[in-house]
Amino acid sequence: MLILMYHHIVDPDEQSGETVGDPVYNVAYPEFLDQLTYLHENSFHVMSLRQVEQHHSEGRKLPEKSVVLTFDDGYHSHFELALPALKRYHFSADFFLTVAHMGRRHYLTWEEAKQLCQSGMGIGSHGWHHTYLDDLEFRDAEMELQGSKDRLEQGLDTEISFLAPPGGRINPAVTRLARQAGYRGICTSRVGWNASVSDLFGLRRFPMKSSVTRDRFMAIVEQKPAIMWQYQAVAFLTGVAKKLLGNRRYDRVRNKLLAGRNAGH
Repeated sequence: MLILMYHHIVDPDEQSGETVGDPVYNVAYPEFLDQLTYLHENSFHVMSLRQVEQHHSEGRKLPEKSVVLTFDDGYHSHFELALPALKRYHFSADFFLTVAHMGRRHYLTWEEAKQLCQSGMGIGSHGWHHTYLDDLEFRDAEMELQGSKDRLEQGLDTEISFLAPPGGRINPAVTRLARQAGYRGICTSRVGWNASVSDLFGLRRFPMKSSVTRDRFMAIVEQKPAIMWQYQAVAFLTGVAKKLLGNRRYDRVRNKLLAGRNAGH
């Protein structure tokens, strides 16, 4: 099973000039639509995390060419652009929402999130404040996990079963807290494909970035070994940098590098 991780979907006709989201992870709408079209035309089985959980609990093997589409952060573009595209092909998807961002500029409103639910989409937690969970003390981490789950369930009248840790930052203590809070699985940011018997608290995802060409997308969904090696090499180096620098210093260095690269264009 393959899980794709999206963030902001960019409308190429938007002329505001304002940068929304992380440019590295922003996917232009035409590319996004082309990716969905490829999945549809090549008979991929797009399913929800709830369906994955059902197969897992019943010990059933997942269908061949299974794909789960996930969206982190809860951007307004998920409602405005992603939802109509998903409905065009009758695809389901799971959206991980940050409670503190709800209703803010460029993010989903509670009403839009409700409409996602009513359209058959899954909703998960992306924490309360989009804070790196592995940096937090026990009580703060508990609030991020349990508090966000409770608030989303109350506000949307739907069960919140899955967590996507902000920035993919997670450790064994966070996983234990997630289990205690009643989550049934965690979508990590570790790169890779998932076997039918994968631990639901360690689901791997492939990040969809602005740099993903059609050929690269095809290699990912067709599970070509070479693309896996490339992603794992980058993930290894990034992981080493995060451990050496820590989350905050790593982000500062990364942001400076991105700013310098953008200034050079």
